[in-house]
Amino acid sequence: MWGLCYELAVAHLSEPWRRPRAKINAACLGVVALEIAILGGLRFGPLGVLFPLVIAALLALLVWRGTQHPSETVLRVIRPTAAPGATLAAQFGSDAVLIAAATYLLRVPYTAISAIDIRGSVAAFGYGELPIMLPSALFPPEIVGRLRELGVQIVEH
Repeated sequence: MWGLCYELAVAHLSEPWRRPRAKINAACLGVVALEIAILGGLRFGPLGVLFPLVIAALLALLVWRGTQHPSETVLRVIRPTAAPGATLAAQFGSDAVLIAAATYLLRVPYTAISAIDIRGSVAAFGYGELPIMLPSALFPPEIVGRLRELGVQIVEH
């Protein structure tokens, strides 16, 4: 179960980078770095080209590392819901889902769910713009089918 805690933390940190807006921002930053490299090359020669590209690559590496290796603070927040013996339940009603854990109770109307993205043992539950990471075990096939009937977009990988 500690593995699930770690997987939920990695998904929590990675999910914002899966959004279209983040991909567009990353592409724009790449274009800016390339433009600075071209201008630097014209002004300072080969070092002017390499410096901005190396800085951009190091920043990308730091972001990637930050999403793949959650800090103790992030793990501490997720542990109460994913630690051994912790209870996490979802009750699917006619108009909303009720998610209950030891530290919170959340009622989400189906109309507020933007999408549910199920990837392996983790499901990214989109509550508007806010992604909530949940174990995919809360979404068995019969529940997935019912949610699709209710118009919830579900993507399974």
